[in-house]
Amino acid sequence: MSGPIPDELSNIRGMSTLELGANELSGPIPAWLGSLPLLQWVILSGNELSGPIPAELGLLTELRRLDLDNNQLSGPIPTELGANTYLLQLSLAGNDLSGCIPGRLRDVRTNDLVDLDLPYCE
Repeated sequence: MSGPIPDELSNIRGMSTLELGANELSGPIPAWLGSLPLLQWVILSGNELSGPIPAELGLLTELRRLDLDNNQLSGPIPTELGANTYLLQLSLAGNDLSGCIPGRLRDVRTNDLVDLDLPYCE
């Protein structure tokens, strides 16, 4: 696949997994992903996605795995991601993220946060 993440995917209300890694997707991660409450896995690694990580991903209360590594994402890590208590796996390395890492993310069991070379927010 190439180009932006198709907006038509926002109509699939029962979707629990969005696995689009290792494609040629480009453009921003759409904020509408946060309106899919049953999403448990979001795998978008290995694409050419750019722009910020949408704060709306923090609305995914069932999210267990978030893989956004090896894209062209920039800007801060949204503090809203730290509100998810079920998140077990987080991959963000290989982007151009800045600022600090929300302190609550250090509890995510499997993560690559040390590879970001960013301080933790307190």
